[in-house]
Amino acid sequence: MAGKKKLFLHYGMSKTGSSSIQGSLYKKLHDRDFEYIDLGAASVNTHLITAFSEKARESHVIKMRGWPQDVIDQKGREVRALLRQSINRSTASNLILSAECLSSTFGESDLRRLKNFCDRIDVSSQAVGYVRRPKSFIESIFQQTLKAGPGRSLETCHKFYPNYQRRFARFDAVFGPENVHCWLFSPQQLYRGDVVSDFCKRTGIDLTMQRTVRQNDSLGLIAVSLLYIYRQYGEPFGVGPAAIRENQQLVAKLSEIGGPKFKLHSMLVQPVIEENYADISWMERRHNCVLREDLSAEDEFAVKVEDDFLRAAISALPWLEAQLQEYDTTPGPVSDKPAYIARLMGSLRKSLRERQSSAH
Repeated sequence: MAGKKKLFLHYGMSKTGSSSIQGSLYKKLHDRDFEYIDLGAASVNTHLITAFSEKARESHVIKMRGWPQDVIDQKGREVRALLRQSINRSTASNLILSAECLSSTFGESDLRRLKNFCDRIDVSSQAVGYVRRPKSFIESIFQQTLKAGPGRSLETCHKFYPNYQRRFARFDAVFGPENVHCWLFSPQQLYRGDVVSDFCKRTGIDLTMQRTVRQNDSLGLIAVSLLYIYRQYGEPFGVGPAAIRENQQLVAKLSEIGGPKFKLHSMLVQPVIEENYADISWMERRHNCVLREDLSAEDEFAVKVEDDFLRAAISALPWLEAQLQEYDTTPGPVSDKPAYIARLMGSLRKSLRERQSSAH
């Protein structure tokens, strides 16, 4: 085959439809000029962290698995060998690897280690992905921490500001600005209003051959509120595959609850935006995108204080109690509603675990 193979490193960023892109292309890509590299999963965050991150053991996804350093090192060697083998044996001229960790936990040295790996096997690499506006990003990551870990208190939501220059300038430093592409994640600006179609069009994948899989894993206000109370007042998240699986089951069950979207009040976000005006301006200039947004558009239903979470969670008590007919749902003291809700959430987690065990 003439010319170098090109590797598209899809870096996310987080909460920009990456799961839909991965779910649509992993084992489903129908274009002989493109191949979605198969390392055993659609998203290869854990794989790339073990293989290229110098601080793999400090990574949240590794901590949750409880792997010691020798296991991390072994898995890293296995991933690098598999990645090299997959690239070398591919007959496609364009390859795709997708992992949000590239724009979140990877530092410049980690990216350079990955870039050097590609250079050694004579593959050119480009970093491509999407950027989300700051308020919607903060809301999504706040929710994600509740789903995938112990979460954070409402007062610390400012810590989820994306720090655009720090996050994206390192791609320029490693790959060169000409090999870095970033597009705004906005339904109004995506091709066909769909991130998968947009990604395929921008990278050159034959759209006529693709079927889009939409994966929307966001929770509504009521579900987020139940999870928030549980993380604040209930049992710990836990460590290891069993804890991860149990929490995934719990989140899946909560996703059945309808209701309004989860939004943060502008009073919580406005100071963060003002403080980072220069950073937002840098991103808009560098990648020619508009990141300004109407911060107060949905304030009427937005969360402003922790009591807003508690009120929403209390409204879900009939649903929660109905899931637990075989468990003790006797209310505690009226003044201790958070503890009661957290206890029921713990019972729901246990119930889902038992149902899963009995099914096998």
